[in-house]
Amino acid sequence: MPMRDAIIPLEPLIHHGQHIRAEYTDGAWGQSTDEERPEGGLSGTLRRFRKTRSESDHPQAFGWIKTIYKDAIEYSGMKQETEGMIMVGAFFGVVFVFGGVVALALTMAQALDDWFVYLLGIPGLIGGSAVSLWIMVTPIRRVFRAPRDLPIIFDRKQRKVYRMVLDAQPGLSGLLKPWPVKAVAYDWDLIDAEHDAQLMGSAATAQRLHRLAFVVRKSADDPTIIDHFEIGNGMAQAENMVAPMWEHIRRFMEENGPTLPHPSEPLDSRLDEKPTWWQACGQGGPFGSRYGWWWKNQAFLTAFYHVIAISGLGASLHMFYATGNPASFGFLLAVWLIISINWGQGTGIWLQAHTSRLYDWPAAVKEAVGQVVRKGSGWPV
Repeated sequence: MPMRDAIIPLEPLIHHGQHIRAEYTDGAWGQSTDEERPEGGLSGTLRRFRKTRSESDHPQAFGWIKTIYKDAIEYSGMKQETEGMIMVGAFFGVVFVFGGVVALALTMAQALDDWFVYLLGIPGLIGGSAVSLWIMVTPIRRVFRAPRDLPIIFDRKQRKVYRMVLDAQPGLSGLLKPWPVKAVAYDWDLIDAEHDAQLMGSAATAQRLHRLAFVVRKSADDPTIIDHFEIGNGMAQAENMVAPMWEHIRRFMEENGPTLPHPSEPLDSRLDEKPTWWQACGQGGPFGSRYGWWWKNQAFLTAFYHVIAISGLGASLHMFYATGNPASFGFLLAVWLIISINWGQGTGIWLQAHTSRLYDWPAAVKEAVGQVVRKGSGWPV
């Protein structure tokens, strides 16, 4: 399949200790020790894995491996079906802040003679507008002309881990700075694996996101963390998936294990296409070009989307006609939530499909891992 854009080579390869991401400077992430990263609790480090200890009888890769070499395996940094998800939060979150800005502006317009309202309102308008802009611009920055993938290679022959890093600058000022993509190499012996969890939501709807995470120590004598990355996607990773994913990597690197847990396991694949915005929305949910497909293949989720949207719309109209209070249209947030999930992801998919860049490994990495044995479809050889 012909590729749509030129492949950008990354040179040179940055070696262990030569690159520390901006948010990790001054030891901000602490040290990778059992004392500083204790196990247990609802959030944080649930378990610190050991390279000499088996964690599962059934190692798995769950389709995240994209390329196989003789003595190396390459994991995809993002599966195609999860693209665009960062835009969902932007679509939904900006409504709250922007709605607050509009409400404040209307209040100020109705209180022309109240200097106190203006004294408090002007900073609120400026701050709210800035936050609203930040909520929308940050995810756009992350998907517009972003890397199509940020893969990770585990090389057991050289005992190295290679990864591509989007050097995103933190904070509001970071949006105006360049975000280069770099290829870095880490010593396998200076990487610690963990089962990390993050508690999300309110007390009533709290859930834990589980991740197979890796923390990189600065040197053999200095356990200061200089990088942190994960395999898989915490949004779609169950608790019982973490240990099997680690066990496959552990056996491959430490015990000369197989490149795939099972010979029949498929590799990560991609479709190299440029959908219209409507087609992209059809990939993210039922309110797009594949409305019939969603009813046929994802009937429960499609019905759930419709129930939430129709209920929110119906409640808003009923309350407004019953009370005449415009506040009743707050129920439309239920409608906007569904639209955000569907059209937000579709917008992200569309932006990435039309603007993403494909990067290639430095010559040093290619020489180290050798020829490709097998690669998932849609990825360039």
